[in-house]
Amino acid sequence: MNSSGSEIPHTFAHCGDSSASSRKESVKLHRCASIDRVPVTAIEQLTTESDYRPYYSVVGPFWPIDSKTEYLEAMERMTASGYRAFGASDGEPVGFAGWYTMFSPWFDRFVWLFDLVVREDRRGMGIGTALIDECEEWARTEGCATIVLASATERSEAHRFYEERGFEHTECWFEKSLTPADGG
Repeated sequence: MNSSGSEIPHTFAHCGDSSASSRKESVKLHRCASIDRVPVTAIEQLTTESDYRPYYSVVGPFWPIDSKTEYLEAMERMTASGYRAFGASDGEPVGFAGWYTMFSPWFDRFVWLFDLVVREDRRGMGIGTALIDECEEWARTEGCATIVLASATERSEAHRFYEERGFEHTECWFEKSLTPADGG
């Protein structure tokens, strides 16, 4: 619903709720700062290849992929395993967020905010905040009490952005790349 109270319907499927896939919800319109652009950003769920294909221009430079084909293959595999993708657009793709709904004994039911990307030329205009707001609303609707995310150590601007939005730096992240044993 925008500030004038009008809604634009679209299909919106909730994680783990196959009956919700036909339910109609609203494209959310958010007021964002703008430079020579309409100051409204629409946020909608990206559920099909034709929905998420245009967002390669936003995600491609951020993900460790080499082509649009790899992006589309990754999106297909991720959405098949419960990944929910949302795009922000002001007539063209400007932001992208994606998450999984999960369970753990530490967080109970929670959202893992896996991706939050805003085009560099649109940062500082409220688009990332609008995407986090969308994630928070989704998490509450799904009965989650926590949103968890990871951010690369060197991304101090991103860390400040998250902290300004109520996220706390609580843990370190470790990873280990595995290679096939015996060349197999």
